[in-house]
Amino acid sequence: IRIAVADAGGNGGTPVTVRVYSVTGALVRNLYAGATTGDLAVRWDGKDNRGNPVASATYYAQIRMGDDRETLKLVLLK
Repeated sequence: IRIAVADAGGNGGTPVTVRVYSVTGALVRNLYAGATTGDLAVRWDGKDNRGNPVASATYYAQIRMGDDRETLKLVLLK
């Protein structure tokens, strides 16, 4: 997942979180949480927060940057 993060006025970057959810809305994995500026690349290895592989299915990645939010559809095939 590639994200272009705008500079938040030189205060150390924009707060960004990336999380993966199941179709039922259950949190599967916290991929990233921190403040950054510029380009950010986050990779999901198909595992949950405990390190267990998840099933082939449709998932959703929610990206939050400050007050903005975007959701991406992910399809995991094994």
